[in-house]
Amino acid sequence: MRWGAGEAQFVRPVHGLILMHDGRTIPGQVLGLVSDNTTRGHRFMSTGMLTIARAEAYEAVLEKQGHVIACFPTSAAP
Repeated sequence: MRWGAGEAQFVRPVHGLILMHDGRTIPGQVLGLVSDNTTRGHRFMSTGMLTIARAEAYEAVLEKQGHVIACFPTSAAP
């Protein structure tokens, strides 16, 4: 799947961009997306936007609040 009119390709559409170091959001823009500290969880099981307070908390917030396992080897395990 191509992203916009550019050459970037991804398996799924890109909807957001998080750039963080510790608890600081790093300003930036990639593929027309502006970085912030929010993301979405599972489309049916999550209750909406999730705020990431610290970079280290990303996986835990997604798993506990968003019902998404961000670590591919863990999510693909039998």
